[in-house]
Amino acid sequence: MDTSDQTTYKGTIFTRATEVLDALRGYPVVREVTTAAPIEIIFKKRLFISTNTQVLSDVSLFSSITKQIFLVGPPPAGIFEILTSLQFPYKIDSSQQMNVSTYPTGLSPSLTDISDSNNCLANQPCTQMFRMNIDISTACSFTGTYTLQFKLKCHESVSPGNCTIDSTNENAQIILNVNSEDFCATTQVNIGLTGTLESFSQNDFATRKDSFLLGQPLYFQASLFSPKVSLVSSTVYRVQWELGATSKVLYDNYTITSDGTTEGFQVLTGSASTARFQFNTDAAWVTIPVDSSVSLNVSTYVDVTYSTAAGDRQERLLIQFDNYKTLQSIPVSGNQKSKTTKNIFVTRKFIASSSIQNYLNMFIICLILMFLNF
Repeated sequence: MDTSDQTTYKGTIFTRATEVLDALRGYPVVREVTTAAPIEIIFKKRLFISTNTQVLSDVSLFSSITKQIFLVGPPPAGIFEILTSLQFPYKIDSSQQMNVSTYPTGLSPSLTDISDSNNCLANQPCTQMFRMNIDISTACSFTGTYTLQFKLKCHESVSPGNCTIDSTNENAQIILNVNSEDFCATTQVNIGLTGTLESFSQNDFATRKDSFLLGQPLYFQASLFSPKVSLVSSTVYRVQWELGATSKVLYDNYTITSDGTTEGFQVLTGSASTARFQFNTDAAWVTIPVDSSVSLNVSTYVDVTYSTAAGDRQERLLIQFDNYKTLQSIPVSGNQKSKTTKNIFVTRKFIASSSIQNYLNMFIICLILMFLNF
């Protein structure tokens, strides 16, 4: 009999047995037994077989930039940190080569595994951390596309026979689209610093004076102003005078020069917004015709330290000025040199005496001569 699943054959099995018994009063006895057993033989033509197996989803690699830092240097450089996440049983194999295959011109990136193994355990998502160090040659920003190349493997808890990663699917990549500032651009800050240089008759700086006699000391005060910041200190950096083609530096880089020593140069105590100094006039260093005067140009560089207030905190700003050329940097902390100039008149007396009487005598003689001519 045939069905779709099997073929069945039916029949009967006959069994015959002969047994010789003891003679019965001399007569031989033989026993014969015959039995019949039905039989059915089944041949399976279709067999249903099943087993349990595990099918995993596609490898799904997630990533995120968690840190982006520009290091001023020298040399300038960059640091990026990239967080990755893979479903179990996969992880990035950092023992194999990792590289950045595409990146912006002027940069040279490299990869390092800085993962914590406690974040990649069996039967849990595997979280890993990678650092991308960037050497900067000619670039002025990190902006651009970066392609990171990795190799995948199965977690150590998975037997090799159950790992689904092989040479056909072990490659993985992460594409980063980065935006950054232009770190070559200079941030310019103008605090509106101005100054004046005034001369005084005495070291109390109470009485202004622009005309002096040879032999008299000259007192100067540089006053600094800024509408945007508060001045903390003002310090004389350099002082010089000019008379026609002749010039002398009396003080430079906070040090009195040999000419300054000869002319009795001194730095005097000022305030947060003033810097003061003095020196003497002498016929040995300036030539003035008799009965005339000259205009002596005095100039000074003043280092100014200042602070700005932002709410309840204070920040310091560093802007350095090197002589006549201005060099500015990103706001951090520091000082500024400001140059101020002043013209004064130095008059040579008719007679070497320093008394006012000489002028009176001269005046009387002139009157007598005028009277005689008249």
